[in-house]
Amino acid sequence: MNPNNPSRYLRTTQEVMFNINCMREVFINNQHPNLKFEADSLEKIIALLDSIPEAKIPPGELSIAFLERPIIIELHKNFFNDPTPTDVMTFTGDPEMDFAGEICVSPDQAMEVHNDHRVTFPYELMLYIVHGWLHLAGYNDKTTEDIQQIRKYFPSAQLGDIPDAGHWLHAEQPELFIKTLRYFLT
Repeated sequence: MNPNNPSRYLRTTQEVMFNINCMREVFINNQHPNLKFEADSLEKIIALLDSIPEAKIPPGELSIAFLERPIIIELHKNFFNDPTPTDVMTFTGDPEMDFAGEICVSPDQAMEVHNDHRVTFPYELMLYIVHGWLHLAGYNDKTTEDIQQIRKYFPSAQLGDIPDAGHWLHAEQPELFIKTLRYFLT
């Protein structure tokens, strides 16, 4: 963070909106009392994601909300019938209303797990935003049908298994992950 530019930090309940290449408005609602970051960094992430042809989300305004754990749990319970904490939730928008969708992010979850994943807190938080973006772009990660959809776009993709690792295999089993990655790249 740049301490010489305090006006670019998002703080509790502060809202900010910016345009990405005059194509998309992004509305950021930071409801987390302890989250501070530079808006420029988030703007760069969104611009990069918006430039990937295979990851296009619907046109229109994008909303990103940073929420405290109790609110995340309540939303997860009400909309997904799951009363447990989660890292990110994505709600599709309505192109007719010029609304791409909303990504709800849990900074509390990122703070809790980033050390276990051997990454920084900002990196973990960025991964949640990317994860939400990919869901808005139509990518899912729960069922066999989802995996088949991924294979449709990436036909040479191979599904592998790294024992004793979950969603963050690169952090939970880094040596085996690198060995497996090298195998797939050669």
